[in-house]
Order: sequence, then structure tokens, then C-alpha cells
Amino acid sequence: IYGAAKPFQENYSQKPLSYPLAQLVPGWQTGLVGVKAWSRVVLEIPPALGYGAAAQTGIPANSTLFFVLDIVSVS
Repeated sequence: IYGAAKPFQENYSQKPLSYPLAQLVPGWQTGLVGVKAWSRVVLEIPPALGYGAAAQTGIPANSTLFFVLDIVSVS
């Protein structure tokens, strides 16, 4: 269950970000396969496909990660 008091990152008010999938957590790599441009995607990534037992800045260890993504282009 989502229990964070606030998002750890927000980019809707900024320029779109661009990353190769290979540089992202495995949950993004599997969750975005086949997604078309101009799609909105909600990803719920379990710890095993996210950061696992490794805490990150602002993200406790063993956290389930939630993302809402607007896909503006694919290549």
C-alpha cells in the first residue's frame, strides 16, 4: 500500500526526460515493453524489480515503487 507522504521525484512541471531502458530499474524495462508513444502508463514496481534491499536517496529499502508516465516518444 502506498504510504509515502509525498513523491520522491516529480517531472510534470519540467522538460521530458529521456533515458535508455537499459539504464533504468528492471521494472521499467519489463513494464514499458511495447508501449506506444502518447500513452499514459502507471507502473507498480515491486522491490525485486526496483531497488530491492538497497535504500536510495528518499526511498527506503524494499520499497514498492509507483510511477505515472506520459510516453511522448519511443525509439
